Amino acid sequence: MKCYTEGLRALILYIAYCMDKVFVARDDDQKREWQDIVEVLTPIGKAYATDRAFDVCVKAGVEYMVIEVAAQALSLHRIVGIEFDAVLFTNFDLEHSEFYHSLDDYFDAKCTLFEQVKSNGPKLVNADDEWCQKIVENSVRMVRPFKYPQDRNATLLTTNGSVTTIGFKNPEAMVRCTLLQNNADGLTVQVATDLYRCPALIGEFNAYNMLAAIALVQQLGISAKQIQSGLLSFTGVPGRLQMHSLPNGAWCFIDKAHNPSSYRAVLGALRTLTDHVIVVFGAGGDRDTIKRPLMGAIAAELCDLVILTSDDPRSEDPVTIIQDIFIGVLHEHQHKVICEIYREQVIKKAYESSQSDSVIVLLGKGTDEYQLINGVKTYFSEQEIIQALD
Repeated sequence: MKCYTEGLRALILYIAYCMDKVFVARDDDQKREWQDIVEVLTPIGKAYATDRAFDVCVKAGVEYMVIEVAAQALSLHRIVGIEFDAVLFTNFDLEHSEFYHSLDDYFDAKCTLFEQVKSNGPKLVNADDEWCQKIVENSVRMVRPFKYPQDRNATLLTTNGSVTTIGFKNPEAMVRCTLLQNNADGLTVQVATDLYRCPALIGEFNAYNMLAAIALVQQLGISAKQIQSGLLSFTGVPGRLQMHSLPNGAWCFIDKAHNPSSYRAVLGALRTLTDHVIVVFGAGGDRDTIKRPLMGAIAAELCDLVILTSDDPRSEDPVTIIQDIFIGVLHEHQHKVICEIYREQVIKKAYESSQSDSVIVLLGKGTDEYQLINGVKTYFSEQEIIQALD
């Protein structure tokens, strides 16, 4: 065969690299092709696009399709009628308060996904996430691991329709994982007796994604050997910790992170690489305002220089968004913060403030090549700006 918590797009691709010809559906309006993996990228708000993606897959002879399902897609009944062979619930965090009245409403919406799993379909949840524990508590029963008969080297699990828990820290997790390596040379984890290495990844959050992908595809009958080979060949996810070397010796990472948990995960991982971290970010306009001060507090805690700027302000005043973020910065960290509306200028300012051992982190845009300002979509590429630095 040939062949995606923080970072569901990354997790989908991890799964894809461990399998064969997987079509990946996402809420985006772009289309790309990576090696043998073809993404069918589903525009937000168009339920028919999922049907189109399935049609493309069937015609191409695709055996598996991996879908990132948003809570709104469930609430708006965009995936009604789909029966999933397996479901993976990685983590839960503050998001979409502009759509849901409370965290409980948001969580309940996400959990309705389990109602669309086939009766004996694997259901995996992260035992280290406190919200996921609520799913476990509602599970009828759990079944311990067994060996898959077709491959004695593959540790496989069955749940018979109940929940399988995975994790690093929770001693009650049914699939335990040990993190053996987490540095600039990549990640190595041990699951049961098998070792899995991915040179393209760093950070504990990516180790969780590796564990989730490994546990899921094993339940679908993929051998440890094939998974190991797939992870070794993985080259990274565009817009997720995308690394660029700079002329002065510093490194720049571009990442799509846009909520508190992803900020802590990404910045925490990069903090281990250097003694000087510079972060550039803003927040999307006309979206969840509750998370803005939380992101400001986390960035100021973990970084040496924080530059607040525009993301996609949409119809909001960029200055108001920056103020919303700054409110969360503790008084003892406020001396680290610079505020500047124009994103291209602050990227250049970040470079001017860097030194040979610095890490610059650009958060929020990822692979997006535009900014949305007052209803106007203008071309904007962080990658091109970085590559033009001298």
